[in-house]
Amino acid sequence: MAKLLEETQGKAKRDEFIKSVGGGFKETQGIHVEVINKGTEQKIVINFEINGQKETVELDDKLLKKIIADRAEFEKMVGQNV
Repeated sequence: MAKLLEETQGKAKRDEFIKSVGGGFKETQGIHVEVINKGTEQKIVINFEINGQKETVELDDKLLKKIIADRAEFEKMVGQNV
């Protein structure tokens, strides 16, 4: 979620989200994920809350692939430093 916010809304929004969840979500909070099928294309819509304000972010396949590639690169770099 943090990486998605960083990619779509910038580092300040990512940091705000991380600070708002602290040690984790409260029992009444969380993330709602909906996959919307449009023929051969899919879109992921994520609803969440930051500091009591409900927000929505969308994720398409291009952004999802970028986030996965970034994670793989990160894991590779970490593995070399261990």
